[in-house]
Amino acid sequence: MANTTLLNLALLFIGIAVTGAVFVFVSNLTVSVPESDVRPGGSKGLLGRLRPLLSGVVELLDRIPPVRSMVERLAAKLRMRLLRAGLPGRLTPKEFVVLKFLLGAILFAWLTLQFGLSHFPVCLAVSFVAFYWPTLWLNEQGKRQNMQIIKELPDALDLLALMIGAGLDLGQAIAYYSRGARLTPLKRLLDEVRNQMALGRTRSDALEYLARKVDMPAVTQAVSAFVQGDRLGASISETLATQATDLREQRLQRAETHGQTASIKLLAPLLLFIMPCVGLVLFGPMIIQFTTGQ
Repeated sequence: MANTTLLNLALLFIGIAVTGAVFVFVSNLTVSVPESDVRPGGSKGLLGRLRPLLSGVVELLDRIPPVRSMVERLAAKLRMRLLRAGLPGRLTPKEFVVLKFLLGAILFAWLTLQFGLSHFPVCLAVSFVAFYWPTLWLNEQGKRQNMQIIKELPDALDLLALMIGAGLDLGQAIAYYSRGARLTPLKRLLDEVRNQMALGRTRSDALEYLARKVDMPAVTQAVSAFVQGDRLGASISETLATQATDLREQRLQRAETHGQTASIKLLAPLLLFIMPCVGLVLFGPMIIQFTTGQ
């Protein structure tokens, strides 16, 4: 019984480790590339190379109405997460759902062949972890994108304010900024804002779309202030410069908060790992002498 329990635990940890290693590998291959290497609709990395296979599976599943409705329901929940993560591999929500199912099914089949049906519950649990792992990875990618956007946004707003103050409108200022900026999540977002304005949407609507996509309080506050100033007829350059200053102050406050809480976060590893080792080194010889009677 004890051997079976240990085997189940080992199987669970192996499955989680394999799933995590696969997605760390995928995330390392799905990297940003120079702007000259990017084409509209193009993709780089392993996820991009898997997209034709996933598209074919999606087409097959669309022919089965019950499965299609389930995939569409799951895809609707992932659409905004994919946008916030920067559309890794240019995958559509349906393709990402199929990727999750394939990862869970392949791992379940491999574990079943390796350990047999006697460990069916554990194999099923590990497969469920593998199915949900891409969502966790996607959330982490979204957080990284948002943090990079917050880091670059104040400087970008200052540059836009200078160009608008020199006589350009918002679309032209974004176009000039994009020419000299490296390919980053913020540059892609600003390009989307400019494209939506070129398609006929107002500046306020385009920036509100940016705020929904990023979904961070600092960005939402900056966009709200810009939209309100635009409706009241305030100077756009002054509004952008003011929001850039506010974002820098908020970034400084966040850094101070993280610095103050760092000692509290270090308390748990200190008590769990460092103190037992120190106690073992200090009192280990005394305990050995006491137990052996020497």
